[in-house]
Amino acid sequence: MMAAFFSVGMFAAGTATTVYYTAGADVIGTYTVKLNVHMGCNDGDDWKQYDMSKTDKTYGSDPIYKAEFTDYWNGLCTIQFQLYDGSTWKSQDEVFNGSWHGVDGYNGKMYVHSSKEWVEADSQPGDCTIGSQPFLGCDGGASAYANTFKVCAPTGVNVVNVQTPGGKEPSIYVNFPAAPITACSLGEGNYDVQGAGLFLHCAAFVQELTDVTVTANNVEYAIKVYRKPNYYLTGTAAFGSWNLSKALPFFGDSIVVDLAVGEHQFKVLPQNDKWDGAMGYAAVNAECSSDGVGSSNDGNVKVTLEEAGKLKIKVADGKLCVIGKFKTETPQPTVNYYLVGSFNDWKLETAEAMVGDSIVREFEAGSVEFKVLPQKTNWDNAKGFAAVNAECSSDGLSGNNGDNVIFTLKEKGNVKIKVVEGKLCITGPFYVPEPQPEINYYLVGTMNNWSVENAIPLVGDSLVANVEAGKYECKIIPKNLAQDWSNALGFAAVNAECSSEGITEGENSNIVVELKEKADIKIKVVEGKLCITGPFAVPAAPTLVNGFYLIGQKGWAVADLSAELLFTANPDKENEYQLNVTLKEDEGIKVVKVENDVIKTWYPDGEGNEYKVDKNHAGAKTIYFQELYNEAWKDFGGHIYIEANPADGISNMTNGMNAQKFIENGQLFIRVNGTIYSVVGQAK
Repeated sequence: MMAAFFSVGMFAAGTATTVYYTAGADVIGTYTVKLNVHMGCNDGDDWKQYDMSKTDKTYGSDPIYKAEFTDYWNGLCTIQFQLYDGSTWKSQDEVFNGSWHGVDGYNGKMYVHSSKEWVEADSQPGDCTIGSQPFLGCDGGASAYANTFKVCAPTGVNVVNVQTPGGKEPSIYVNFPAAPITACSLGEGNYDVQGAGLFLHCAAFVQELTDVTVTANNVEYAIKVYRKPNYYLTGTAAFGSWNLSKALPFFGDSIVVDLAVGEHQFKVLPQNDKWDGAMGYAAVNAECSSDGVGSSNDGNVKVTLEEAGKLKIKVADGKLCVIGKFKTETPQPTVNYYLVGSFNDWKLETAEAMVGDSIVREFEAGSVEFKVLPQKTNWDNAKGFAAVNAECSSDGLSGNNGDNVIFTLKEKGNVKIKVVEGKLCITGPFYVPEPQPEINYYLVGTMNNWSVENAIPLVGDSLVANVEAGKYECKIIPKNLAQDWSNALGFAAVNAECSSEGITEGENSNIVVELKEKADIKIKVVEGKLCITGPFAVPAAPTLVNGFYLIGQKGWAVADLSAELLFTANPDKENEYQLNVTLKEDEGIKVVKVENDVIKTWYPDGEGNEYKVDKNHAGAKTIYFQELYNEAWKDFGGHIYIEANPADGISNMTNGMNAQKFIENGQLFIRVNGTIYSVVGQAK
């Protein structure tokens, strides 16, 4: 009963909670990181999922992610750190599961994937935490400095992002506890004094870390100013041998490196922890040219210097402008792929070379079947068709189980075959058959006696049928599922076209509708949900007040409940309810929780464990009920208490005897001449 005890109402304020996580740069890659928590320990308790944001901190060389949320329960039963590729779940770290953990066990802490342990999140080496400001802008009208600097200063020193007055360059304003300021380690012209503060000119910080010492009111302050690199350069030996941790940072939009004669390959990245976002070459303008600059099969920028010298690499409009004294060569066409198929009897040794990743070939009218391979020696890694873009289309193309590409020419003519981003772009005067409607779903239900063999297809994911008035139950299942009902679609995707009014869920998650009159009903699959339209009968509003009811006296269904069986709050005891009712001997009773005319919970849960009213508890009674299990009430299932009638047998037995009544653990006992007897029932 943990979910009932740890309720939102009981802990309305909750705990502001922050959780950190690092899975290692090699694990995370381009994945999205999410925090998934189970707010209670029961199956029906809330699961919450939060996006984790990447911080500017690292654990060693691994990035740190953070999630913030309010923990209303002041504890959780499950924490999962999950990795997603887009919307696809890939893997997770399940830290603990199935038992209660207080919020102090994870609030403000970081879980490390590599060591499978919690650590303090604010104690990482190199973490600029004392008086730390997050990365702040320094634009003041100069956008090149936006979100560029991070400042760490002792407690009491205030850091503000402002612009130096008097039309000077953008600056970081640092205010000290008291004036005067008598010294600053930055060179003259790199700062200005104003009152108890300094304007530190942004142009003074051209490296990743600058230590600044300031003397104010005879107190020396040590300040660190970090500049975030704009880009990182990695590549062959001169650029760190493709080791991201050794990538060369450069500030602003350019870097100049000294290179030896020969070929060099490199990439420019916006970060040094993953390969995403590499810049292509070369923004051709008055300053630079693409002559002598090329790319490798891996998309690396490639240059060959004819003499040792400097190479300038600059980012211009998202492209690389590369400037240097390059050795230019006449490019030779390369053969990366080979064409083999029905036109050469599928012989690899006579496969036709595709120069420059493409080939134009004349074919006779009729059906043609072929493969495009990256080699002439085996059949591995055949390329699929067809990268659809402005140049080509997949209309008229098909394939078979051997990954062959097939097309039919209406007449003799030229066909162009080209590899575009690893896919085949094929153009030609193909014969295009009339499109056949695709059937992805089937309707089955009471209208066809639940026969999968006679299921009604949804052509183009929709179905319009004229149906007689009446009540129907059905399911929509994906094709080729035979008797497997597990993937039946739920109703009803509510949008401008359809509504869920008049549509309900029956047993086994069947969809239930009732037509008021014979009419057309439209069923359509929209984003994996059902949109159902028709003149449906809308069920009446709930007839019962939500709350706790006594059940069993008239039967065991919602229809057997009424207002006189509704418990009311006990004014003398919090979280306890009471009901005045006449109980008959030998009748079975339970208590149920009703929401919107539906029984949600049974007390006690399970079958065959209802309380059987005996002679000692029959008659006009006040029944007491609690949601939480009460050990003292275990004779009535742990949730119900009924005061017992006077026990005649005990009374007769104790006549003329030395008898005493006493209550222990909520149970009534009688001591007669030193012997203790338990009285049937319980003492309130």
